[in-house]
Amino acid sequence: MGELIRLSDLLREELPDWDSECCMDAVPVDWAGSAPSTGFERLDALLGGMPSEGLSLIAGRPGTGKTSFLVDLAIIAAKQGVPVTFFSLELGRRNLVQRFLAAEACVGLHSLQRETPDKDLASIWQAAHELSGLQIYISDDPIVDARDIEFLADKALSMYGAERGDRKPLVLVDYLQLLEAGQATNAVSRFDSAARSLKTVSKRMGCPVIAACQVMRRVEQRSGKKPCLDDLRYPSIEKYADAVLLINRVASDDDREDLFMPRKGKAELIAAKNVWGPTGSTILGFDDWCSRFIEL
Repeated sequence: MGELIRLSDLLREELPDWDSECCMDAVPVDWAGSAPSTGFERLDALLGGMPSEGLSLIAGRPGTGKTSFLVDLAIIAAKQGVPVTFFSLELGRRNLVQRFLAAEACVGLHSLQRETPDKDLASIWQAAHELSGLQIYISDDPIVDARDIEFLADKALSMYGAERGDRKPLVLVDYLQLLEAGQATNAVSRFDSAARSLKTVSKRMGCPVIAACQVMRRVEQRSGKKPCLDDLRYPSIEKYADAVLLINRVASDDDREDLFMPRKGKAELIAAKNVWGPTGSTILGFDDWCSRFIEL
């Protein structure tokens, strides 16, 4: 099943010289009232805030920022006192921790993966200080199923000092197509079973589950490469989702080839399905340098 580790412990592994003694936990906020903010005013206006229940899918082509968006949501929710459990079925823990640090410190992800420039150290230490106080728990086991997710999410609540029903956690899964799905005999039934099982976890735990998923390659052949609901791989999983948010990265005028230079672009977030409100779209910025979404 794998282990569940708090982000603060992983930060100590990643930054052995960092003094973490002065860090304090974030103050819990009651989620019984209005939904927490997504952290983006335009997205809040479209969705009414972060989902407080059900299964939501974050879909897009490879490289459009699905993992980055989940990392952003994890940080934003945890800063509002929400306990977060992040299941990373693709990235290992070190790569994921570096993404958390880059997003919070606003430093280049590539610099964290190599020798960190001295000019970035103060920002990284401060980011580690902020992140270590958040109730974010991570599993990077590549082989988990919905039962493992439910068990570990309950374990995270216990580590947080709460029980199911006391607090409403946020469960993030990166990504759906890698989730184990029992005795499924083909890809269609496997993904169908995976989506259905995550929906069941959400209902049993009474909390939101947000999972990244891929869209089909045919989007690449379309003018503008803008995805739609039928592009989900596989489309049958849509029936289990309460909301589907599609990410369409808009071409940037600042299209540098040098990955080590700061570059900012735009991303259209399309609410293609939303049982709690209207559908529609909004535009956010995307900072390639530190791999995070930003307000425009």
